[in-house]
Amino acid sequence: MQASDTRWNRAGICTTAESAQRPLLMIGEEDMPEMRPMNARPRPHLPMRPAWLCRNCAAPWPCGPAQLDLIAEFYGHSIALAFYLASSMQEAVDDMYALGGRPDLAVMHTRFLGWLSLARRSRPAG
Repeated sequence: MQASDTRWNRAGICTTAESAQRPLLMIGEEDMPEMRPMNARPRPHLPMRPAWLCRNCAAPWPCGPAQLDLIAEFYGHSIALAFYLASSMQEAVDDMYALGGRPDLAVMHTRFLGWLSLARRSRPAG
């Protein structure tokens, strides 16, 4: 398999002809990283549910690199980014309740939405 045959989807999962033959991981199994060549694209910083930790660096999501990726992806569309993060926060809260936890809503708000005012930019005219 050549490096150009490897694709990474939005969830950070490698999608190749070989990976399609493997069974999916069951909940509770360890998410083992695949060995990739050094010139491969870096793995995206995406959430791992239901823990809502980064699949790449294991920090609470959205981690710093994920925030930078989101700013770039939603550049000029800060309202859409706020809606995306608010819905992600609601899903994280729902997941925590489903796991029997009691999330601190103020902490969750700061984690998911508190950094947005620093990243907000208006869309250029034209």
